[in-house]
Amino acid sequence: MQRRTLTEISGLILMLLKDGPQRKAWMKQRLKVDNRTLNRCLDTLAKYGLIVISDRHIEITEKGLYFANIYKEFIQLLDRNGNRKKEGL
Repeated sequence: MQRRTLTEISGLILMLLKDGPQRKAWMKQRLKVDNRTLNRCLDTLAKYGLIVISDRHIEITEKGLYFANIYKEFIQLLDRNGNRKKEGL
């Protein structure tokens, strides 16, 4: 099994949050990551204003939605060109 990069996990977090605010425990289970990795990604996303973290849940910002759409297009482009497997994404 190939390890995912923090960038890849961060992109997946944004994709999950597009469906609405989520709880951290649910995201951890859904992404199959440990607390340290999840916290690291969440802290980075919050630092750049892509998400907002509250006591109850985590939600995506407008800036985060914009970034998530660009990330999705990027992944689709890699898949279409067959580069995703080569690049390790």
